[in-house]
Amino acid sequence: MPSAPMLTRCRIDALCRSLRSCDGRLHAVLLLGSGIYAPSLARDLDLLLVSAAPRRLASYEGALYGTLQDMPAPDLLVRHNDDRPGAMRLAIASGKVLWRRPGDVPLLSAAAVTSADFTDARQRLDVAGALLSTGGCRSGDFALRFAQEAFDTLFLAARAAVMAFLASRVRRRLPARLRQNFEPLTEICHVRYGCEGRLPAGVEAIAAEFARWNGRARELILDAESAAGVSPARATTLPAQPAEWRDRDGREVGGLCPGAVPVVPV
Repeated sequence: MPSAPMLTRCRIDALCRSLRSCDGRLHAVLLLGSGIYAPSLARDLDLLLVSAAPRRLASYEGALYGTLQDMPAPDLLVRHNDDRPGAMRLAIASGKVLWRRPGDVPLLSAAAVTSADFTDARQRLDVAGALLSTGGCRSGDFALRFAQEAFDTLFLAARAAVMAFLASRVRRRLPARLRQNFEPLTEICHVRYGCEGRLPAGVEAIAAEFARWNGRARELILDAESAAGVSPARATTLPAQPAEWRDRDGREVGGLCPGAVPVVPV
């Protein structure tokens, strides 16, 4: 699938004019998502519209129809300007303002990024490992689906760390080292394995490939945490590969099967 055409200044101006003609009380248009952290791989645009009187989503979509004919229709999220960011704190704080009403106070500033944001990214690595182990208890296409989700979760872990780093900076741009490490995780783990399902052939090959990308995602998280100037927190998650797993009756099992519980060495 080809990436979206580059979002030039001319395209940005045309897009924002169309949105403002639809909503006279629009306060800001923000670019979120892959258009920020992996623009060369972005398939479409994720836009946040902040308004004092939000209109129906269909109104904004209609205003954009035909504006950017050579680009996929943007994914729109509309919020009231008094809404609290909540769970979208890092997504919004790592976004880029395409247009803001003159005189409005800046919507974005360096967010208070803490070690908890990077701990969350590391916990996603544990979730990815659990998904792969669960798939090992299945067979056929169902097992492969778990493997797809496991690789995609490695990407989500890396993305969480990248967003936390970007939120800690006024300039929303990744340093070369982080960008060079993150783009392959996006292209391979998210697109090739997670979305397209083009996995390596065989269980052992999948496991080896997962271990390789798990290591690269873990390294990226550490690099992003260090670059953001955050002191690493003491690990609170389970080991990535517990020594053994047992079911509820204490019997050893070969992977994270349904009902299994971890036995962590003391």
